[in-house]
Order: sequence, then C-alpha cells, then structure tokens
Amino acid sequence: MGDAGQHVKKFFPIFDKTFRPRKPDPLQEIQHTLQKCQTQQHHDAKRRKCLLGKKETPGLTQMILDAGQKEIGPVFCDECGLLYSPGDIEDEKEHRKAHSRLENLFCIRLWKNANIVQEFPTEASMIVQIECSTQSKRVLNTLKDFLSWLDSELGAEYEPCGTQSSEKILLYIFRTKRKNVFRVLGCCVVETLEQDKIAARSIDSSNHPRETEFVQKRLLLGITRLWTDAAFRNRHIASRMCECIRFNCGIPGIIMSKDQIGILEPSEDGKAFMMKFTNNTGLQYSYLS
Repeated sequence: MGDAGQHVKKFFPIFDKTFRPRKPDPLQEIQHTLQKCQTQQHHDAKRRKCLLGKKETPGLTQMILDAGQKEIGPVFCDECGLLYSPGDIEDEKEHRKAHSRLENLFCIRLWKNANIVQEFPTEASMIVQIECSTQSKRVLNTLKDFLSWLDSELGAEYEPCGTQSSEKILLYIFRTKRKNVFRVLGCCVVETLEQDKIAARSIDSSNHPRETEFVQKRLLLGITRLWTDAAFRNRHIASRMCECIRFNCGIPGIIMSKDQIGILEPSEDGKAFMMKFTNNTGLQYSYLS
C-alpha cells in the first residue's frame, strides 16, 4: 500500500496542459540580424587592421604580394558600391567610411505628424506614407540622400524620386534603440497613372517577345521603385507595402484590386515578386515617348 502511494504518474511536456511551446519573437529576430551584420563588419575591420598594421615600411613598398590569398587586386563591394583594393591601408579606410555613411543613410528621425498607415507592434516596425504633393520640403530634404541612393541602387533612369507631385512614398521602418530613430528596411514609390501616357502588358508575356501584346486593362497606380534591404528579404516587407497601396493610395474608401496596380519596367526579381503577389496576373507598363 505504501509503495502504491509513493508511485507518481510522470507526464511528458507534450502531454502537459500547462506546457506551452515558445514562439519565435520577430522583434528579437530583427535585432539579432542587425547585430549580426554590425558584428561581422566590426570583426572584418579589426582583422584587416591587425593584418595591415599601423606603420608602413619606408621607401619602396610592394603593393601586391601573391601569397595564396583569396582576393588580389581591386574588388567591388556589393553593399556600399565602392571599388577598393584589399590590403591597401587608404583603400581599407575609405571602405570603412563608405559603410559608415551607408549605415547612417538608412537611419532617419521620425518627423512630427507622420502619416503612419500600418503598425506591427510585435516587430517594433511600421509603414509611413509620404505624399510628395502635400508633404513639407523639410521632410523631403531629410530623405533626399536616401532617395538619391535608392535611384542609383535601382538604376532608375527617369525623374528623381520625390520630385513628382503624383508620387507617394511608403517607408517600412524599424525602431532602433536610439530615441525617435528608425532604420529603413524597405521602400516603395507609387505614382498615379494617366492612361494616355503609358502602355501596359502582361509580365508573363515579356518572357516571350513574339507573344507580347498590349492589354487594355485600366491601371490606376504604378510602382516605380520597390526595394527591400537584402538582409531582411523573405519577411513579407514588400508584400505589406503593396497591400498598403491597395488600401491607402487609391480612391479614399475603396480597396483597389491587385490587377489595377502595375510595375514600371521591373527587373527579373521584380517580375517574380509581382507574379507571386498578383497570382500570375501581374502587369508591367512603360511610358509612351
């Protein structure tokens, strides 16, 4: 009887009602990604500094020594767009400065009475909408450097971003540890279209030049620029901005359908995204000369 009383049933956590599996915290994931990028850059810079040393050998110096290293000669950095020579002290210094400028370029201070169209509290992020026709010049000047960099990054060959009154800019921003400072993770620029100035066609037909046919569907809005930080892709940032276009950038009170939104001369990645977002009914457009 005593042995039976001492026997206690043992439950595993999978059968315990009080057990709740921990869900991943999106906020911690974003902070971890940012911290990982900064740590990697700091580690690379510190390692190069140790290898290069602080003093140069006086007199003639051999610029390049092939000792089996992976990188010899000028290298193009995909992140900052700088062409530099690894191992050269001055080039390494300029490369670090370029990364520092780029990091500051992505950080903005949220202005007063900002138009926040959607918030994501669990991820400490939000989407801010800027109307170029009504927004103050002070705000546009705040974003001038970032928008200029965006045009050069995407290779935009038309009017500079933020200069057209018909444009609306959506920024996907993440709250940093600094007070009222946000980091830009994504950007989408939308314009109101005039039907007699554009030619629209299916994105799918652009892969088959012989089958290219211009469609008569009425496009109301066009995406001229769509960008997401490479370190934060596949997190639905672009999809969230495009959904905000449907609810906030068209006629007030009317939710636009996806086939009323086109994209201007997209890249291969842009085509793939729009086809997925519109369920293979995406349209692209170009300006009539």
